[in-house]
Amino acid sequence: MFRSGSVGEGQFSEVSISFTSEGTSLIEFDALASSEKDHDFLKWSLNGEVLEGISGVMTEAVKIRFTAPAGENTLIFTYDKDNNITAGFDYGIIDNLLITNIASAGKINLSLPELPEGASYYTERGKRTKK
Repeated sequence: MFRSGSVGEGQFSEVSISFTSEGTSLIEFDALASSEKDHDFLKWSLNGEVLEGISGVMTEAVKIRFTAPAGENTLIFTYDKDNNITAGFDYGIIDNLLITNIASAGKINLSLPELPEGASYYTERGKRTKK
């Protein structure tokens, strides 16, 4: 599960996943937003093109499905907050991500902020990911 990072007015949080597929890939995931309707969005992009997005205070996730062409691809999830009103909890969640036909996975960029001296990021299992 990916949950967008904490953002302020006019900021965004982003996760990108690069992968290479041998054939057409099915991309499937559950998406949920808790945001100001029609102003703050959880969006997903493939190869630089925004495909779709959701906004509003949602109580249930929606299942999203689309395909990616064979070859190198970059999938990006962005939670984008405008300079307007705050509504909901101001986050987006992506869960149950499935990408089929992957020949190799590339870099996963979580767009995490720089940490102060001596701080570390940890995975859910408690393993150090960045020092």
